[in-house]
Amino acid sequence: HADFELGGMQLPSAVSNALSLPLFSANVGTMTVPFLTVAAGNMLAARGSKEQVDKYLRPMLEGRFTGTMNLSEPQAGSSLGDITTKAFRNADGTYSLRGTKMWISGGELPDRLGPYDNIVHMVLAKVCDPAAPDQVPAGVKGISLFIAPKFRLKPDGTRGEHNGIELAGLNHKMGWRGVTNTVLNYGESNDTIGELLGAEGEGLATMFLMMNEARITIGLIAGA
Repeated sequence: HADFELGGMQLPSAVSNALSLPLFSANVGTMTVPFLTVAAGNMLAARGSKEQVDKYLRPMLEGRFTGTMNLSEPQAGSSLGDITTKAFRNADGTYSLRGTKMWISGGELPDRLGPYDNIVHMVLAKVCDPAAPDQVPAGVKGISLFIAPKFRLKPDGTRGEHNGIELAGLNHKMGWRGVTNTVLNYGESNDTIGELLGAEGEGLATMFLMMNEARITIGLIAGA
């Protein structure tokens, strides 16, 4: 589906979805990781800078990085205006993230699922004032979207130090048992460094690109 210049085959969505049908039918749990990675990658291609595309999207298309979608929190399921994950601006243009995310499929992966070098988390958070760290902007207008890899990247693109994203627990769902569903803590013991994807305050609108693609895929899975 991806552009040829990025290493893709530029297949129409109808064709790529049709080719996915037998794979979803065989094992939807295992296919969850690739489908989330594709959706996160398409969002990156639409809203990311050239640097972000080169840094994150290309390895995702090569199958070396996976992608996730971090929306819900323990106190905020579908009510995203109530999320409390915070982002604090750093001098170098990055952000430090702090908070907890819930129901994250593929948030942590056992080695047996493949030789993945990194997990690229797409995280909704609210930019806060360091002078008032306990105050979180109300509503959805203050929500921004951040790229937070499990491992920071070195200048040459290779995996660096751990990015302060900790597995806090596993959710035991009734179905889709072939993929981990996780609770993740950001910035609990060490800084979690994230990059802004798109503009501040436009995180929810940007995330809808991934959410809507995921909804189409859920319908495809139901048919499979």
